[in-house]
Amino acid sequence: MSPTSYQTAPPRGVPARITDGSLVENRGPEGPVATIGGVGEQSALVEEVGHRLARAGLRWTAGRRAVVAIFEAAQAPLSMQDLQDRAREARVPLSSLYRIVNDLVAASVLVRLEFEEGFARFELVEELARHHHHLVCVECGTVEDFEGPGLPDLERAVDDAMRSIVRRHRFAVRNHRLDFFGTCAACTGP
Repeated sequence: MSPTSYQTAPPRGVPARITDGSLVENRGPEGPVATIGGVGEQSALVEEVGHRLARAGLRWTAGRRAVVAIFEAAQAPLSMQDLQDRAREARVPLSSLYRIVNDLVAASVLVRLEFEEGFARFELVEELARHHHHLVCVECGTVEDFEGPGLPDLERAVDDAMRSIVRRHRFAVRNHRLDFFGTCAACTGP
């Protein structure tokens, strides 16, 4: 199976996880459970998403599970077209997909990102994923998550700037987003 392929979404009420790009059901001593790492460990992501959905008055349906699993496996923010392609493979009905995404945004599971392309992309909120920034190609529109050397130094500088902003402007900073715009390797050429 390719890294972007997904097996059928699990039945209603059955948590799932992604392993090597595949939606996988695990069975623990008390029935199906989602795991990260060893068999039987309750997934922190599944648990937290469940809490957020409950606070928003929403159920943890099979469609929502499949969409969250797609975003968990994604290496970059997804456009609705990217999501449609992956959701089709996971057998999430297109008629439900936009509603599911809106519900997950409202429940603070997904965040909507807009770059200079004129359309939105989505990804898991930072509290459910890992802290990262984006590299955005202005030629082809690809967006890549950026983590790596130099990021800790950059984060320290941003943290210092945020503390200064709080002191000088009495502005309560909740988070920050840093996107780098340029030309990707494929568009730059050899």
